[in-house]
Amino acid sequence: MINCQESASPGYFYDINETNECESTLYMWSAAGCGVPVQPTSSSSSGSSPAPTPIPTGFCDVTLSDEKKKVSYEFNLTSLYHDNSSAVDYFWYRSAENNIYYVNFCGQSAAGCSRHDTSVCIRLDGQTGHKFVSGGSTSTQKFASTQGKRIYESVTVTYSNGEDCDAYGGKKVTNIVINCQSTATPGYIYDMDEINQCETTLYMWSSAGCGKRVPYVDPYQ
Repeated sequence: MINCQESASPGYFYDINETNECESTLYMWSAAGCGVPVQPTSSSSSGSSPAPTPIPTGFCDVTLSDEKKKVSYEFNLTSLYHDNSSAVDYFWYRSAENNIYYVNFCGQSAAGCSRHDTSVCIRLDGQTGHKFVSGGSTSTQKFASTQGKRIYESVTVTYSNGEDCDAYGGKKVTNIVINCQSTATPGYIYDMDEINQCETTLYMWSSAGCGKRVPYVDPYQ
């Protein structure tokens, strides 16, 4: 998978996905992955590529309010979303155990999880090969203010109802703390905290974590 990065010339590999003993996928950044517009010809057929999957209205943005200070800020994560026809997730993080967390916001992950309703797909590294499990369902996406942060400088996104994680019927949950960094567009994941076998928190820098001041919205109305 040669992904577009104009400054990467000729480019470099940054990840690998060993689907099984017969098939592997290498991922790289390169200027060679940036397409050049061409004029259509009379022989060109229409419908050569699927239309991007639209984001449901209101699903990728949220307004968070501070009731005491009577202030509200809007966060829009559209820049962190890729449509379902994408072949690669732009946001991922490798844990110390060599497990990789692939993330797509407001839509499904492009990684190897069999469940389509999955925004966080985890590649578990095993001695006999890799296993892909869901770290949280797209349909469960929830936004919240980040504990210990000022309301406009961070937003936390949570995905729940992932793969079974223990013998007592628990499901995997993934929290993603998006911290404001205006120069990080779209952004990157820089750390993680495995709270227990069922819950993980990923941390990222992104301009999407910078709230935009809007008229106050009472959270209880």
